[in-house]
Amino acid sequence: MCFSLSMDKLRKVINLENLPPDAWEAIREQYPDGWKDFIRKIVKPNGEFFHAITVDTPSVIYLVKVPVKIDTREDLEKFSSEKESEEESVDDQPEADHQEQGDEE
Repeated sequence: MCFSLSMDKLRKVINLENLPPDAWEAIREQYPDGWKDFIRKIVKPNGEFFHAITVDTPSVIYLVKVPVKIDTREDLEKFSSEKESEEESVDDQPEADHQEQGDEE
């Protein structure tokens, strides 16, 4: 019995910037809405890690290293202060403005 499974395919780990054109086409097909929900954390034997997605082409299965922005404390504080200022600006609008907008519909 002979099975033709993906074990016949070459497996490569590659950076996103170095992908060949056929792999880019496969990304467009496999991740039409983006890959953010499919990113995996890969831990190397030395404890270091990278983030990657899997891209399957007819001849190669790529483990593609993708950049992931890790939020810092400064990012969190900036986001938090922006949200607070947005909420304050909505609260500062007079009640009449809210009612007029609703009456126009």
